[in-house]
Amino acid sequence: PGMKQVTPNTGAMRDLSGRRLRHVEQEQKLQEWQEDAGKRKAERDEERAEKKRQRAEEIHGEANDYVATAGIDAEEVREGVLKGIEEEKKMKELKKQADELKRKQDLEASKKLSSLFGDDDDSSSGASDTDQPPAKGKGASKKAPAAAKGLDEKPEGKKAKGKKGAEQKKAEAAAAEKASAATAQKAEAAPAEKADAAPAAAAAPPAEAAKPEVEHEDINVDKVKTLDDLLAMGGDRLKAALARRGMKCGGSPKDRAERLWSVKGLKKGDWPASVMAPPPKKK
Repeated sequence: PGMKQVTPNTGAMRDLSGRRLRHVEQEQKLQEWQEDAGKRKAERDEERAEKKRQRAEEIHGEANDYVATAGIDAEEVREGVLKGIEEEKKMKELKKQADELKRKQDLEASKKLSSLFGDDDDSSSGASDTDQPPAKGKGASKKAPAAAKGLDEKPEGKKAKGKKGAEQKKAEAAAAEKASAATAQKAEAAPAEKADAAPAAAAAPPAEAAKPEVEHEDINVDKVKTLDDLLAMGGDRLKAALARRGMKCGGSPKDRAERLWSVKGLKKGDWPASVMAPPPKKK
C-alpha cells in the first residue's frame, strides 16, 4: 500500500534511437495493414460476386414465374379470341337468316297483294290515268261514264274556279275600301270628342291630395323593459325613432329593435359606429 503504482503504458518512452515507442508500434501496425490490403480487397470482391449471384438467381426466378404466368395468360387470350370469332360468326348467321326470313315475308305479302288486285287488271289499267283497279259487277258500268264525264268537265271546273277567284278578289277590295272609309270617319270624329271631354274634365272635382305621412311618437329606450316590448311597437315607429337618432333604419323590424336596444343606457357619444347611418354625400 505504501508503494507507488506502476502503469503499463510505455508509449511515451524512447528507444535507443530516440523515437517514442508508441510511434514505432503505430508504424508496425500500419505496415501490417498495408500488407493485408490485397486480402481485404479479395474479400470485398468475393462479397460483391456473391451478392450479384444471389440477385441473378432472384431475377431468374422472377423471370421464370413471369414466363409461366404469361404462358397461361396467352392461352386464355387465345381461347377468348377464338370464342369471340365463333360468336361473331353466329351473329352473322342469325342476321343472314333474319334477312332471308324478312325477304320471304315481303315476297309473300307482294304475292298476296297481286292475288287480291289481279295482274290482268293492273296491266289493263296501266293505260289509264289512275292506278285503281276497275270495279266489278253492276257498279262498273255506272262508274265508267261518271269518270269520263269528270274528265270532260275538268276544263269547265277550272274556268268556274277562275271566275270565283276574281269575284272573291273584288269583294276583298270593296271590304278594304269600306274599312278605310270607316277609319277616316273615326279620325275626324276624334277631335270633336276631345273638345267635348275637355269641359267635363274641367268641371270634375280635383283628385284628393296625397295624405301626409303619420308622424310617430318617439321611443324612450331607457324605459322599455325587454326587447320584445320594443319589437311590439311596430316597424314604422322603430324606423322613425332610428331616423331621429341618425341611425340605420333598414332591415326587418327585429333588426331595427336590436339596433335601438344596443344603445340603451348609453350616451350619444358612446353609441357604436356600426349602428350609425353614414353621412350624406355632398353634391
